[in-house]
Amino acid sequence: MKKFLLTVLGIAIYVLVGWLIKDIVFANYANPLDTPVVNMMKHEALIYCILAAGYAFIIQCFIYSNDDNEIGMYLPIGLCVAAYFLLTSLSISTGLIIVFNMLNIAAIIIGCYKDR
Repeated sequence: MKKFLLTVLGIAIYVLVGWLIKDIVFANYANPLDTPVVNMMKHEALIYCILAAGYAFIIQCFIYSNDDNEIGMYLPIGLCVAAYFLLTSLSISTGLIIVFNMLNIAAIIIGCYKDR
């Protein structure tokens, strides 16, 4: 039950806090209509990847604080890094955005369930 609640909390943080931080960052642009979409997409992808990887890292460090649990941190963080480079290097499409979000959510889930 603890792992399920941590997963639900992680997904809620990913969606809500990511949306809030993204709006704050985009509000700081001088004129959003003059900013290229590619730059905005890179900032948005970076925000969501940092949130997903950071949540998985915090869960692994503080909830499952075993000394032999290094592999539990590498997989979620690697998924988030792969999602970022996938989104920023390929041409944008709806399917790519769905895959990006699914990789980040999978990183959160793996971070919550990988305790050994």
